[in-house]
Amino acid sequence: MSRAALLACLMLTGCTSTIMLRHPVSGQERSCPGFTYWGHVQMNTDYNLLRSCVADYQRQGYERR
Repeated sequence: MSRAALLACLMLTGCTSTIMLRHPVSGQERSCPGFTYWGHVQMNTDYNLLRSCVADYQRQGYERR
């Protein structure tokens, strides 16, 4: 999901977003927890945590599903 789509979703509906990742060799799946929009500052903080979680798993070889 693009950042613009994610932000629009969060601002309009208060939805949550969880990103699933899968390791191509082991087949293990991991998820980076979603967050709910409760305010601009919280949203930016949570979005950065979500991006950090995804980046950490990608460094370990996981790919977004």
